Amino acid sequence: MRIEQALLVAALWVGSGCGAPVDPTVGEENPASFNFGGTYSTIPSNGNYYLTSFGYSANDDGIMYCGEYTKTGSWFYAADAQRYNCGTRIAITNPATGKCAVAETDDVGPASWVEDAVHMPILDASPQVSMYLFGVKGAGNTDKLLVHVATVPASTPLGAGNCPGGGGSTSCYSATMAATEPQYTCVQSATDQLWYTCIAGAWVAGTASCNDGLHWCSTSSGSVKPRFCQQGTDGVWRQCTGYSMQPPVTNWAGPAGACSN
Repeated sequence: MRIEQALLVAALWVGSGCGAPVDPTVGEENPASFNFGGTYSTIPSNGNYYLTSFGYSANDDGIMYCGEYTKTGSWFYAADAQRYNCGTRIAITNPATGKCAVAETDDVGPASWVEDAVHMPILDASPQVSMYLFGVKGAGNTDKLLVHVATVPASTPLGAGNCPGGGGSTSCYSATMAATEPQYTCVQSATDQLWYTCIAGAWVAGTASCNDGLHWCSTSSGSVKPRFCQQGTDGVWRQCTGYSMQPPVTNWAGPAGACSN
Protein backbone atom coordinates (compact mmCIF):
# COMPACT_ATOMS: atom_id res chain seq x y z
CA MET A 1 0.00 0.00 0.00
CA ARG A 2 1.17 3.53 -0.66
CA ILE A 3 2.47 4.53 2.76
CA GLU A 4 1.35 8.15 2.72
CA GLN A 5 -2.31 7.26 2.09
CA ALA A 6 -4.79 7.58 4.88
CA LEU A 7 -5.29 4.37 6.83
CA LEU A 8 -8.92 4.02 5.78
CA VAL A 9 -8.11 4.39 2.10
CA ALA A 10 -5.25 1.93 2.42
CA ALA A 11 -7.50 -0.61 4.08
CA LEU A 12 -10.22 -0.29 1.45
CA TRP A 13 -8.35 0.16 -1.79
CA VAL A 14 -4.91 -1.27 -1.39
CA GLY A 15 -5.15 -3.74 1.44
CA SER A 16 -3.51 -6.96 0.38
CA GLY A 17 -4.07 -9.41 -2.37
CA CYS A 18 -6.00 -12.59 -2.58
CA GLY A 19 -5.06 -16.16 -2.21
CA ALA A 20 -7.99 -18.32 -1.25
CA PRO A 21 -7.98 -21.82 -2.73
CA VAL A 22 -9.13 -21.92 -6.33
CA ASP A 23 -11.94 -24.16 -7.56
CA PRO A 24 -10.32 -25.86 -10.58
CA THR A 25 -13.69 -26.34 -12.28
CA VAL A 26 -14.48 -22.64 -12.57
CA GLY A 27 -11.18 -20.88 -11.80
CA GLU A 28 -12.73 -18.85 -9.01
CA GLU A 29 -12.08 -18.71 -5.31
CA ASN A 30 -13.96 -20.96 -2.96
CA PRO A 31 -16.52 -18.77 -1.10
CA ALA A 32 -16.12 -20.91 2.02
CA SER A 33 -12.55 -19.66 2.36
CA PHE A 34 -13.23 -15.93 1.89
CA ASN A 35 -11.54 -13.56 4.32
CA PHE A 36 -13.49 -10.29 4.58
CA GLY A 37 -10.76 -8.39 6.36
CA GLY A 38 -7.08 -8.42 5.50
CA THR A 39 -5.43 -10.08 2.56
CA TYR A 40 -4.95 -13.33 0.72
CA SER A 41 -1.45 -14.58 -0.03
CA THR A 42 -1.83 -17.92 -1.82
CA ILE A 43 -0.99 -17.96 -5.53
CA PRO A 44 -3.97 -19.34 -7.53
CA SER A 45 -3.14 -22.75 -8.97
CA ASN A 46 -4.21 -21.78 -12.49
CA GLY A 47 -2.28 -18.48 -12.47
CA ASN A 48 -5.35 -16.49 -13.49
CA TYR A 49 -6.33 -13.05 -12.15
CA TYR A 50 -8.50 -10.08 -13.00
CA LEU A 51 -6.32 -7.06 -13.72
CA THR A 52 -6.86 -3.72 -11.95
CA SER A 53 -4.69 -0.60 -11.97
CA PHE A 54 -3.46 1.97 -9.46
CA GLY A 55 -1.12 4.94 -9.19
CA TYR A 56 -2.32 6.95 -12.18
CA SER A 57 -3.80 9.83 -10.19
CA ALA A 58 -2.37 12.17 -7.56
CA ASN A 59 -4.66 10.66 -4.92
CA ASP A 60 -3.27 7.18 -5.55
CA ASP A 61 0.39 8.04 -6.13
CA GLY A 62 3.40 7.71 -3.84
CA ILE A 63 5.71 5.22 -2.15
CA MET A 64 4.69 1.57 -2.33
CA TYR A 65 5.04 -1.02 0.42
CA CYS A 66 8.42 -2.27 -0.84
CA GLY A 67 9.87 1.26 -1.04
CA GLU A 68 9.54 2.06 -4.74
CA TYR A 69 7.62 5.09 -6.06
CA THR A 70 4.64 4.72 -8.38
CA LYS A 71 5.76 7.88 -10.25
CA THR A 72 2.18 8.52 -11.40
CA GLY A 73 1.99 5.13 -13.03
CA SER A 74 4.86 5.81 -15.41
CA TRP A 75 6.56 2.39 -15.17
CA PHE A 76 5.68 -1.30 -14.99
CA TYR A 77 5.01 -2.27 -11.37
CA ALA A 78 2.42 -4.42 -9.63
CA ALA A 79 1.05 -5.21 -6.20
CA ASP A 80 0.61 -8.81 -4.90
CA ALA A 81 3.99 -8.71 -3.16
CA GLN A 82 2.26 -10.70 -0.40
CA ARG A 83 2.06 -13.50 -2.96
CA TYR A 84 5.29 -13.12 -4.91
CA ASN A 85 7.52 -11.12 -2.49
CA CYS A 86 9.01 -7.68 -3.09
CA GLY A 87 10.88 -7.13 -6.32
CA THR A 88 9.80 -10.27 -8.17
CA ARG A 89 9.49 -10.01 -11.95
CA ILE A 90 6.22 -11.39 -13.32
CA ALA A 91 4.95 -11.95 -16.86
CA ILE A 92 1.36 -10.73 -17.25
CA THR A 93 -0.38 -12.11 -20.32
CA ASN A 94 -3.72 -11.30 -21.93
CA PRO A 95 -4.78 -14.85 -22.96
CA ALA A 96 -7.15 -13.51 -25.61
CA THR A 97 -4.44 -11.70 -27.57
CA GLY A 98 -1.14 -13.21 -26.41
CA LYS A 99 0.14 -9.74 -25.47
CA CYS A 100 2.43 -9.90 -22.48
CA ALA A 101 4.19 -7.38 -20.24
CA VAL A 102 6.72 -7.76 -17.44
CA ALA A 103 6.17 -5.94 -14.14
CA GLU A 104 7.82 -5.89 -10.73
CA THR A 105 5.88 -6.65 -7.54
CA ASP A 106 6.55 -3.70 -5.23
CA ASP A 107 3.29 -3.27 -3.31
CA VAL A 108 0.73 -5.35 -1.43
CA GLY A 109 -2.89 -5.48 -2.44
CA PRO A 110 -5.67 -5.32 -3.17
CA ALA A 111 -7.79 -5.78 -0.06
CA SER A 112 -9.45 -9.17 0.20
CA TRP A 113 -12.94 -7.70 -0.06
CA VAL A 114 -12.11 -6.36 -3.53
CA GLU A 115 -11.42 -9.92 -4.69
CA ASP A 116 -14.30 -11.39 -2.71
CA ALA A 117 -16.67 -9.08 -4.59
CA VAL A 118 -15.86 -10.77 -7.92
CA HIS A 119 -14.90 -14.23 -6.60
CA MET A 120 -11.54 -14.03 -8.34
CA PRO A 121 -7.90 -13.27 -7.47
CA ILE A 122 -6.84 -9.80 -8.60
CA LEU A 123 -3.52 -8.42 -9.80
CA ASP A 124 -3.34 -4.68 -9.06
CA ALA A 125 -0.79 -3.14 -11.40
CA SER A 126 0.48 0.00 -13.10
CA PRO A 127 -1.79 1.68 -15.66
CA GLN A 128 1.05 1.02 -18.11
CA VAL A 129 0.16 -2.68 -17.86
CA SER A 130 -3.59 -2.26 -18.39
CA MET A 131 -3.02 0.21 -21.25
CA TYR A 132 -0.73 -2.18 -23.10
CA LEU A 133 -2.79 -5.32 -22.53
CA PHE A 134 -6.33 -3.90 -22.79
CA GLY A 135 -6.11 -0.26 -23.90
CA VAL A 136 -7.52 1.13 -20.63
CA LYS A 137 -5.73 3.31 -18.08
CA GLY A 138 -8.02 2.83 -15.10
CA ALA A 139 -9.13 -0.79 -14.62
CA GLY A 140 -11.40 -1.95 -11.80
CA ASN A 141 -12.34 -5.33 -10.42
CA THR A 142 -15.79 -5.31 -12.05
CA ASP A 143 -14.17 -4.86 -15.49
CA LYS A 144 -13.07 -8.50 -15.16
CA LEU A 145 -9.99 -8.18 -17.38
CA LEU A 146 -8.58 -11.71 -17.33
CA VAL A 147 -4.79 -12.15 -17.26
CA HIS A 148 -2.41 -15.01 -16.61
CA VAL A 149 0.58 -14.42 -14.33
CA ALA A 150 3.84 -16.35 -14.07
CA THR A 151 7.20 -15.49 -12.52
CA VAL A 152 10.14 -14.85 -14.85
CA PRO A 153 13.91 -14.48 -14.21
CA ALA A 154 14.98 -11.36 -12.31
CA SER A 155 17.09 -10.33 -15.31
CA THR A 156 13.98 -9.99 -17.52
CA PRO A 157 13.56 -6.31 -18.50
CA LEU A 158 10.42 -4.51 -17.35
CA GLY A 159 7.97 -3.30 -19.94
CA ALA A 160 5.59 -4.07 -22.77
CA GLY A 161 6.42 -7.12 -24.86
CA ASN A 162 9.45 -7.96 -22.71
CA CYS A 163 8.21 -11.41 -21.77
CA PRO A 164 10.35 -14.34 -22.86
CA GLY A 165 9.61 -14.69 -26.56
CA GLY A 166 8.44 -11.07 -26.84
CA GLY A 167 4.79 -11.69 -25.99
CA GLY A 168 3.83 -12.16 -29.64
CA SER A 169 3.33 -15.85 -30.37
CA THR A 170 1.96 -17.80 -27.43
CA SER A 171 2.96 -21.32 -28.51
CA CYS A 172 6.46 -22.82 -28.38
CA TYR A 173 8.33 -25.31 -30.54
CA SER A 174 9.64 -28.23 -28.47
CA ALA A 175 12.67 -30.13 -29.76
CA THR A 176 11.91 -32.78 -27.14
CA MET A 177 8.45 -33.43 -28.59
CA ALA A 178 9.37 -32.36 -32.16
CA ALA A 179 6.15 -30.37 -32.17
CA THR A 180 4.74 -26.94 -31.38
CA GLU A 181 3.10 -26.97 -27.97
CA PRO A 182 0.38 -24.61 -26.68
CA GLN A 183 1.12 -21.93 -24.11
CA TYR A 184 1.39 -23.19 -20.50
CA THR A 185 2.47 -26.65 -21.63
CA CYS A 186 5.23 -28.02 -19.41
CA VAL A 187 7.84 -30.35 -20.91
CA GLN A 188 10.58 -32.36 -19.21
CA SER A 189 13.52 -31.75 -21.53
CA ALA A 190 15.15 -34.67 -23.34
CA THR A 191 18.49 -32.88 -22.94
CA ASP A 192 18.76 -32.27 -19.19
CA GLN A 193 15.53 -33.79 -17.76
CA LEU A 194 14.64 -30.38 -16.27
CA TRP A 195 11.15 -28.94 -16.61
CA TYR A 196 10.30 -25.94 -18.77
CA THR A 197 7.02 -24.05 -19.30
CA CYS A 198 5.89 -22.42 -22.54
CA ILE A 199 5.01 -18.81 -21.65
CA ALA A 200 4.28 -16.19 -24.29
CA GLY A 201 6.19 -18.01 -27.00
CA ALA A 202 9.31 -19.04 -25.08
CA TRP A 203 10.42 -21.80 -22.72
CA VAL A 204 10.89 -20.65 -19.12
CA ALA A 205 12.67 -22.84 -16.59
CA GLY A 206 10.41 -24.52 -14.03
CA THR A 207 6.72 -25.31 -13.98
CA ALA A 208 4.11 -22.53 -13.88
CA SER A 209 0.39 -23.24 -14.09
CA CYS A 210 0.81 -26.17 -16.46
CA ASN A 211 -2.20 -27.01 -18.58
CA ASP A 212 -0.38 -30.17 -19.66
CA GLY A 213 2.78 -31.97 -18.58
CA LEU A 214 4.91 -34.07 -20.95
CA HIS A 215 7.54 -36.12 -19.17
CA TRP A 216 10.04 -38.98 -19.37
CA CYS A 217 8.56 -42.48 -19.18
CA SER A 218 9.42 -45.30 -16.79
CA THR A 219 10.35 -48.69 -18.24
CA SER A 220 11.72 -51.90 -16.78
CA SER A 221 15.20 -50.77 -17.82
CA GLY A 222 14.89 -47.22 -16.48
CA SER A 223 13.52 -43.85 -17.59
CA VAL A 224 13.48 -42.90 -21.26
CA LYS A 225 12.94 -39.50 -22.86
CA PRO A 226 9.81 -38.52 -24.79
CA ARG A 227 9.53 -40.08 -28.28
CA PHE A 228 12.06 -42.78 -27.35
CA CYS A 229 11.11 -46.14 -28.89
CA GLN A 230 11.87 -49.42 -27.17
CA GLN A 231 11.04 -53.07 -27.60
CA GLY A 232 9.52 -54.65 -24.51
CA THR A 233 10.15 -58.10 -23.08
CA ASP A 234 6.95 -59.17 -24.82
CA GLY A 235 8.47 -58.27 -28.18
CA VAL A 236 6.15 -55.28 -28.73
CA TRP A 237 7.68 -51.94 -29.70
CA ARG A 238 6.38 -48.93 -27.80
CA GLN A 239 7.11 -45.22 -27.71
CA CYS A 240 7.25 -42.76 -24.81
CA THR A 241 4.40 -40.37 -25.60
CA GLY A 242 5.24 -37.94 -22.82
CA TYR A 243 2.75 -39.77 -20.61
CA SER A 244 3.52 -43.50 -20.89
CA MET A 245 4.95 -46.18 -23.21
CA GLN A 246 2.42 -46.88 -25.97
CA PRO A 247 2.29 -49.00 -29.15
CA PRO A 248 2.42 -49.21 -32.08
CA VAL A 249 5.80 -48.31 -33.56
CA THR A 250 5.88 -48.60 -37.34
CA ASN A 251 8.67 -47.49 -39.68
CA TRP A 252 10.46 -46.00 -36.68
CA ALA A 253 7.55 -43.75 -35.68
CA GLY A 254 5.02 -44.07 -32.87
CA PRO A 255 2.00 -42.27 -31.41
CA ALA A 256 4.14 -39.17 -30.59
CA GLY A 257 5.87 -39.03 -33.97
CA ALA A 258 9.33 -40.02 -35.12
CA CYS A 259 11.37 -42.00 -32.63
CA SER A 260 13.98 -39.81 -30.94
CA ASN A 261 16.57 -42.61 -30.86
